[in-house]
Amino acid sequence: MIIWGWTEKLLGSIITNLTCTNCGKSGLVSYTFQRFFTIFFIPTIPLGKRGTLGCPSCGTAFLPENFNQTVTHKTPWWGFSGLILFGSLIALGIGVGIVESQNTSSYIQDPQANDIVVLKVKDDSKDMYPYIKLKSVDGDKITYYQSKYSYSRERDTLKEARNAKVGTELDEEVHEMSKDEFKKLNISVIERP
Repeated sequence: MIIWGWTEKLLGSIITNLTCTNCGKSGLVSYTFQRFFTIFFIPTIPLGKRGTLGCPSCGTAFLPENFNQTVTHKTPWWGFSGLILFGSLIALGIGVGIVESQNTSSYIQDPQANDIVVLKVKDDSKDMYPYIKLKSVDGDKITYYQSKYSYSRERDTLKEARNAKVGTELDEEVHEMSKDEFKKLNISVIERP
């Protein structure tokens, strides 16, 4: 669930030499407000600024246009903190994905005993994820245990495969294939303990 909305923050105030039309005292204060789009209450995108003039003596508020005033304060750096934070998280996720992809590619080229290999299989037009656990790798020969079950999500498959026992989740029969056959499998991910 994403919590989003808008908020308005005071950017600053300046005492001017303008005179209040209500009480006649000089020294109106010019306030600048910035509106932000927020995600999880963090200012993410600055939307727009507005200004107002206020009399500290009588409390009357005026629009700056009535006195030919313009909004003068700049958006502070923290106004973009949400963009910076979410951009960093996205970059981190992409970086982790690239590293995992590189690991899987190198693990396919050099399989080792106890590797958990999650396969991607089409079953009635939906993806299913069975797994195999490599028992041994001797030269060009790979022996492995095959899972008894398939899962609809890759992460569920990995969760179950980490604690899998031969005879319960894994078939007791030992299967065999060559490294060339292994490289041709539709491998989703390989986890190496």
